[in-house]
Amino acid sequence: MDGHLIIGEFILTLGAFLALLFVIHKFAWTPFNQMLEERQNKVQADWQAAEDAKKDAEDHQATIKEQLRQAHLQADQIIRKAHKESENMREEMLAETLKIIEALAFSLAKKISRTNIFLAPFSGNKDTKNWYFVFPGRMTFSCFSLWWK
Repeated sequence: MDGHLIIGEFILTLGAFLALLFVIHKFAWTPFNQMLEERQNKVQADWQAAEDAKKDAEDHQATIKEQLRQAHLQADQIIRKAHKESENMREEMLAETLKIIEALAFSLAKKISRTNIFLAPFSGNKDTKNWYFVFPGRMTFSCFSLWWK
């Protein structure tokens, strides 16, 4: 083999290789790198958007928890107020009922007093007030009780 032939083939192969590198760089490598950069930028933007959305979600969750806590406090206040009002109404109704019962008992006592029978109050304990019908001369006693609270 001749040395000139080898050098000529080397130069021709080197020229073809460099031309191929130029074509690959121009039409494949540069667009490929641009596509990778765009993809990396898109991934970074999406990552940042996800981080921002996570932060917003945490902020909203904290706000919702605070609103829920406030709602529970308001509900507790409303329930306590309703219990207090119902207890007051109960006491008022009970007092009114007792007044009516006592009025009826005294009315009954007046009617009984006209028939030689009288009604005598007797307190057995603090929760009941006992009333006894006293029939003079007969030694017979009946009773009815009024209960409250």
